[in-house]
Amino acid sequence: MDKPSIDEMWNFIEKILLPYDDMPDKTKLSDDQVFELYSMIKEADEIFRMLAQISILKKAINGMMK
Repeated sequence: MDKPSIDEMWNFIEKILLPYDDMPDKTKLSDDQVFELYSMIKEADEIFRMLAQISILKKAINGMMK
């Protein structure tokens, strides 16, 4: 995985976590910790997107079989 800039990572983290009021304190995390948090959230986001696509495909297949 390419390492985006700190600003890009924080933008992504904020986009995902702000609606849940679970933002970490920026002043207490090192750049490496930010990257680790970003990587975990990015991976989870990709998994959820794949699961959503699978659900859509499954519904389409089930609709064709009826």
